[in-house]
Amino acid sequence: MQKEILKIIRNGENANVEFKENFGDEVIASLTAMANFKGGKILLGVDDAGKIIGIKIGKESIQKWMNEIKSKTYPFLMPMADIVESKDKKILIFAIKESPIKPIAFKNRYFIRKENSNQIMSFEESFNLGLQTYNLSWDKFLVPNIKFSDLDEDKILKFVELLKERGLELEDPLTILNKFRLIEEDGVTFAAFLLFSEKAFPNSCVHLVKFLRDDSREEAIDDIYLETDLISQVEKIMNFIKGNIRKGLKKSPA
Repeated sequence: MQKEILKIIRNGENANVEFKENFGDEVIASLTAMANFKGGKILLGVDDAGKIIGIKIGKESIQKWMNEIKSKTYPFLMPMADIVESKDKKILIFAIKESPIKPIAFKNRYFIRKENSNQIMSFEESFNLGLQTYNLSWDKFLVPNIKFSDLDEDKILKFVELLKERGLELEDPLTILNKFRLIEEDGVTFAAFLLFSEKAFPNSCVHLVKFLRDDSREEAIDDIYLETDLISQVEKIMNFIKGNIRKGLKKSPA
């Protein structure tokens, strides 16, 4: 951890890294800007030039700062906090991920990262970001109390094979899941949960019914109830449809 942080400091500030000497509202504004962008880290106890000056951290300091971050942001942010020591000086790292719900507000204003600074979003920018979020966000949330070990390995390997068949150059399954953002360091997304976990069912299912006549829903002649992963559901749905498509042959007059 120490080597990683020292390397980050040497590389300087950017869209995902910011240095601050002390905690204050500017730190919270940067956290919201990063959450509205691609996430990032704020290093407290480092000046603008990248010099480690250290920060005093009391017994209740971190909890007090976390509460302040929570109370001044909406929807509230809860960054990860770690302490690294270098030459007897403490650096506090606040790490925040890109939020699945955007935009995050700080004191009723919306910020976003542009290069190594925070920019206030216009009404149009914040509105469009909100629209994008609510179209895409649910499957990016982490499922409570579900870990990577709860996913079915065979289903993951099947997913990898399907990708290979489509000509994608692939690495190991874990790297693939990370690249597709199906899993995070803190857990499993709803997307991965529905794709690879039996625990998602019977809460998620598909029921297909074939009726005798198109104009009647009283006489069912075939049906299938699927409680399985989404990939298997697609295959079985297509097989059901193909098996119930009316086929006919019409001869042309001789």
